[in-house]
Amino acid sequence: MENFFDLPNPNELHCQIVQFGTHHSSLEVKVHTGIDDRELFRISFSLPQYVNCPMSWVGASFRKGKIEDFKLAFSSLTNGSHLADRYANSYDIFVANEYTLLPEERKIYIISAGGKLLKGEGQP
Repeated sequence: MENFFDLPNPNELHCQIVQFGTHHSSLEVKVHTGIDDRELFRISFSLPQYVNCPMSWVGASFRKGKIEDFKLAFSSLTNGSHLADRYANSYDIFVANEYTLLPEERKIYIISAGGKLLKGEGQP
């Protein structure tokens, strides 16, 4: 399902990693408009196992991926195929497109035990 977190205009939103907990217990991503950096939402990923993304990017239309996404995420690793099968049985993979001025499409990959949307500082 595209736009798993049901965000308004997700392709225009900016994301920024704001917390990557000790022992990787959580990964928190601040979501804002980019016009100002007032936090609209926060996405919390629990027990992140693999993170492939810059510290900040444009594009918050996350979807829950499938086994093919695990394989793509791990494709550059030596035992990537083996890891993909192992992780796909126990974790979710969240995938988003990163929107840049570059001609090639770049993907954001976060493998974790789950993700949830929290209200941001700027929300009532």
